[in-house]
Amino acid sequence: MMKKLIIRMTLLVIGLMTYSCMHDEVYSASEGNPSKEYSSKSLWKEDEKYIGNVKKVFDQYADKNYFFTKYGNVLWDYATTMGTFDESFLEVPISKDGKIKFVLTAERFGDKVYFKIKDEKSSNDFFNVLVFKDRKQLKGNSQEGGTAKSQCYTQTVTWTWTDEITGEVLQVDTYINTYCNPTGPVIVGPVNPTDCLEEDCSGGGSGGGVGYPYPEDTPENTPDNPCDKTKAIISDSKMKPALDSLKKQSKKGGEIGYKFKLDGTPSEKLDDGKAHSINFGDKTGYAGGYHNHTPTGIPMFSAQDIDQLLGFARAQPTWSDNTGNAYMGMVAPNGMHYVMWFNGTYQDAVTTFSQEQLNNYITDYRELEKTLTDYAKNGTTYTNTDGSINNLGVEKLFFETLKNMGLQGKVKLQRVKDIENSLSTVKSIDMNSNNEIISADCPTITQ
Repeated sequence: MMKKLIIRMTLLVIGLMTYSCMHDEVYSASEGNPSKEYSSKSLWKEDEKYIGNVKKVFDQYADKNYFFTKYGNVLWDYATTMGTFDESFLEVPISKDGKIKFVLTAERFGDKVYFKIKDEKSSNDFFNVLVFKDRKQLKGNSQEGGTAKSQCYTQTVTWTWTDEITGEVLQVDTYINTYCNPTGPVIVGPVNPTDCLEEDCSGGGSGGGVGYPYPEDTPENTPDNPCDKTKAIISDSKMKPALDSLKKQSKKGGEIGYKFKLDGTPSEKLDDGKAHSINFGDKTGYAGGYHNHTPTGIPMFSAQDIDQLLGFARAQPTWSDNTGNAYMGMVAPNGMHYVMWFNGTYQDAVTTFSQEQLNNYITDYRELEKTLTDYAKNGTTYTNTDGSINNLGVEKLFFETLKNMGLQGKVKLQRVKDIENSLSTVKSIDMNSNNEIISADCPTITQ
């Protein structure tokens, strides 16, 4: 009994130390920088487009000194949209003095968003656990329900505290947060101080009962088809030095690579010392990556490269399903240059493969390459005059590998060819229902 008591007291001290460290992290990262970029730390998949737009409204109209002094700091990273993905409702905790004191709600009706300060013990307790408890000890569950008149979303956080030595469960607590979205006409009440982001309710559209203007949907400042996307990255002056470096490396041995942000800013050179692969590592903040293949390698994306593309897709901000911004580029000797773009949904992007599966795909990939370049079986259809695999061959190899991995239609392929006077031609490559490679010209690109 005494031994268990000592263990419990020790864990309590550790828990308090962890709480303090986590509180310091939350305070320094968020309260000291209210315009900090949003990065979800929710236990659930959230409507990140809505969270991002509501944060824009808050940043534009809120009197942050007034709001912080009266209520505290808004912890956007822990915003929860309660199961909705229609840009309608969210709750986000507000911290002060190391505790969640209030919850800020934002509800959209038409082209306006309405804020309220919620002060309920159950909601505060729910977010206190979500924000300040060790994430490894938390388990989240979200359920949808309700009646014919109201749609409800219930989220449950279970905090399980176990003895790290014996595995004994010392304490289990459950916290529930529910929001019900009424159907039918909604009557917005008169101006109330808790509807406002500033003391006199004068910001934007007068705030309060009139609401704040919700950002209009505008096209992204990025191309929306593979031809334009490839044109953008090939023409980007920030990317050119890295691509030139890869082209030179392709004539040597060993692969190197670079990751690129959406604006074309490159990472440091990546080199894991392997002859025929490159690991791009953490892809957070990057839209895609480029690497080279070597004189002895197959000049086309491998199963490992396709798996890396899925990683870039998963790393994209998920509002508006930006997974389509993810790409991988490859350059190889003899002018071989390809770009592949992710063309699936976020659910497609979360497809993962074990190392054993990838090894099997790689084996199939190599065997198919041998078959395609076998003169007795295919003549010179898939080979150059020197017997090496040609563009048609590697494109056939790529699409057969996609099918083998269950990703047919989830990736788009582009072939880039450098021509005179710093110009490039690009072709969109596909495979038809008869397993024939087809191509279409894109507009000429000036580099």
